Amino acid sequence: MLWSRALIMAQEIRKGIDGTEFTFGGAEDPRKKLIRPSPRPQALVCETPKANEEGQNRTSEEHYRVTCYYSSIDKVVAEIRSALADIVFTRSAANASIELVSQFYDIDSDLLHSEKAIFEEINANHAYA
Repeated sequence: MLWSRALIMAQEIRKGIDGTEFTFGGAEDPRKKLIRPSPRPQALVCETPKANEEGQNRTSEEHYRVTCYYSSIDKVVAEIRSALADIVFTRSAANASIELVSQFYDIDSDLLHSEKAIFEEINANHAYA
């Protein structure tokens, strides 16, 4: 769906720059080269050892999926993990972390603050017992 939306936006941009000195090319891979295996699960990003050995090229859609879509998902997951780690492992979690987690999981932030305080109290009592 994102690729379809990107194509529609590209058509609109082409219409807007007609008659100007700007040009707008089609979506293509930046360079055709051998694909190095990534640290992500290879099945998800269309990277197989056979494709790497043969130097098989990706389509533009596959290139977009690997370079943009999966990268953005990785960044969102990393940000959420960081916020969760801040809440769980630090005594005084940043309000930004609590707000981010409460918005992402659709939890009331006051409830999350309260639960964090209860968790810290139980953790403090248990650590010294």
